[in-house]
Amino acid sequence: MKTDEKYRIESSIAVEKKPLELWNTLIEFSNYRAWNPIVNHAAIYGPVSEGTDIKILSGKWDLRFYIVDASPPVRLVIDGGSVGLKLKLRLTISPEENGSLVSIETSVDGWMTRIFPKKIKRNIEESLELFLSALKRRVSSGDTYEIKRGDEKTDDEDDRRSFSMPTPFNLIYKTRKKRSPGRRPRLR
Repeated sequence: MKTDEKYRIESSIAVEKKPLELWNTLIEFSNYRAWNPIVNHAAIYGPVSEGTDIKILSGKWDLRFYIVDASPPVRLVIDGGSVGLKLKLRLTISPEENGSLVSIETSVDGWMTRIFPKKIKRNIEESLELFLSALKRRVSSGDTYEIKRGDEKTDDEDDRRSFSMPTPFNLIYKTRKKRSPGRRPRLR
């Protein structure tokens, strides 16, 4: 994938766990929904090895990836994307004195990045930060998010999901404000 420097996004976090513990949490894609605030659904179709397909539903983005490189417990590289968006994610776990450093480097391309570069970059930066902090919370304390789906509200206001990746159509079309129920439309 051809990338430009302005479409490269990096983020990292220090975690007080060994690389193998982090790796085991990262490859359990079916459990992502329990601890990851940006993932609605994640599935892997085979072993964690080169060429295996991964599907992730984040907000209304239907992301399809395949594994380019899996070197447990050090590196996982996946490539794929969605409509108008190509992503290459390189996740690296480096051992440190008091645990590990988890780093994610993302290369972004596609027509969506050319039309909405700032919005795409900001949303990917936010989602990487949320992903890494949720990963740290999961492996450090074993906590999961008490996430309610649909119209239900969460009990803990701090764990509320307020972030959602923009869908291709939300970036193009602005959502209309709803009218108050007592107000009638004018006839012209």
